Amino acid sequence: MKVLLPIDDSKSCEMTLEWATGFLNPDATVYLLHVIDPRLGTSWQEIVDELLKKAKSVFLKKGFSSVYTEQVTGLPADAICQFADDRNIQMIIIGAQGKSALGKLLMGSVSSDVFKKAKQQVLVLNNTPRPSLTMNIDNALPPKQAMPTDEH
Repeated sequence: MKVLLPIDDSKSCEMTLEWATGFLNPDATVYLLHVIDPRLGTSWQEIVDELLKKAKSVFLKKGFSSVYTEQVTGLPADAICQFADDRNIQMIIIGAQGKSALGKLLMGSVSSDVFKKAKQQVLVLNNTPRPSLTMNIDNALPPKQAMPTDEH
């Protein structure tokens, strides 16, 4: 299976990468793609190189051997979909929240656009931290009291 994971420097992306390593078979061919949005400037090369290197290492540490890193310039959702078409990708895995607030303001929701435009299966992961619905039962109950005994 050929899988594409668009990456950026967000916490959501880190969580998506970790999740994908547990979900995918290590025999999968994984493409890690960073899209350089020309609206945000192009002076990010060192940061992008390091980002791709770290993302690839996440998969290599989990036993994946076919992991490729790529970077392209363009509007993120369009570039992601075009890359997926060009490489015959079967599935795109993307986090629901990526870039910073500034990036979202400029770009809109990349994951939503990819979901709408892609010809491939798209798995959108919502990595928003949520409060736990579980509680420690010991803290939820009143303290134990001695039970009266029947001593007649």
